[in-house]
Amino acid sequence: MPWFWPAHVAAAPGEEVLVVFGANSEWGPIEVCTPTGGALELSVDAEGVAVRSAAGVRLTGPALADMPSFTFHEAAYRFADGSVRLGVAGIEERFYREPSPVSPRTEQVLADLLRVLVIPRMPAFMQRLGLRILPQPPMPELDPGRITVLHVQLPLGLANALVHVQPGDVLTVSANRREVTVASQQGLQFDVPGLRMRVDFHGARYHLESGEVQFGEFGQLENALLEAAVRKALAGYEPAAAESDFSAVAAVLDRFPVDDEGRRILYDSKLARVLLPPDTMLVVRIGEHGLIVTADPPIEIDGATVLDYKFAGVSYSFDDATFHLDIERDGVLAGLLRAKIVEEGEQQLDSLVRPLLPAAMRTPATACPATPTRRPRSPRSSARSSARAGSSPRTEF
Repeated sequence: MPWFWPAHVAAAPGEEVLVVFGANSEWGPIEVCTPTGGALELSVDAEGVAVRSAAGVRLTGPALADMPSFTFHEAAYRFADGSVRLGVAGIEERFYREPSPVSPRTEQVLADLLRVLVIPRMPAFMQRLGLRILPQPPMPELDPGRITVLHVQLPLGLANALVHVQPGDVLTVSANRREVTVASQQGLQFDVPGLRMRVDFHGARYHLESGEVQFGEFGQLENALLEAAVRKALAGYEPAAAESDFSAVAAVLDRFPVDDEGRRILYDSKLARVLLPPDTMLVVRIGEHGLIVTADPPIEIDGATVLDYKFAGVSYSFDDATFHLDIERDGVLAGLLRAKIVEEGEQQLDSLVRPLLPAAMRTPATACPATPTRRPRSPRSSARSSARAGSSPRTEF
């Protein structure tokens, strides 16, 4: 039994190595450790099967170097209904707080995956111990009122995934130097028919300073695992992203000088300066009629003499496939030149940015006689209506 209590493996102070898996494999070794004197218990009875450790178990090893640190206490499976129960502890939380270490929804998804992938392949003698071959989870049914906007193949060819959206839904992405948030007004549906699985998505947050992730109704463990995956992916572009206190956005902004009022000087010349006020929030809203990008507070254009402007946002209409700038002028002379500046800016966006958009977005939508098309509201009017409704998804610190 070379796996259990390996004498040749050195444990951390105060711990014992109970089991080592994959010592000679590319993915190993993976060490199962407990505090000194701790134990790992396996129980099988008429109710189900469970693995427990009162003191807690940690998984370590080179292959798990990027994984979050936590202690495992219980994993249980009930024969009667196929339910799964997980118990973990010790997951660090700094800015985001979750109500449970593992969400009930995740436990349900794991139970469904066991029904689909594992239980039908168990040896026959397990049924004599009480294991039941339960009916397969129901296949997710497409809501006829929703539209399928994405169909992709999952890694390893396991299954296809589909994303469904409700007509009229608005997807909002907000970002400042501390956080990025994504919110769906009516909720997206992610379906994996091959695994008989459906996940509803309403919103997610990513903290740029701590690297923490808060995704939908996930618990502490799921968000910590997702955070580790995001950090590893970002480290491929920026090695410093592996550090928990590194913010790529803050690092870029810190390269720009600061004026007397605390505004970042993004561009400086004899003709004009482009100034970014502190804590500016960039908000992107994507709806069925177009895309709107707003800056709150607006980015300031400090021109020569009295030619001062504020960039409030830009919109792109799917109906006419054109850009529309929203620039606030400061002063009479600036007002006289505003129309010319807006016209030139929109032409530049149409020539430089529009060719980069997907083909479907570059083609003006065909107006339906029963439902007239309309331009997306300007960034300012959209922000005002969100404030009146009290439903702005932006997150401030």
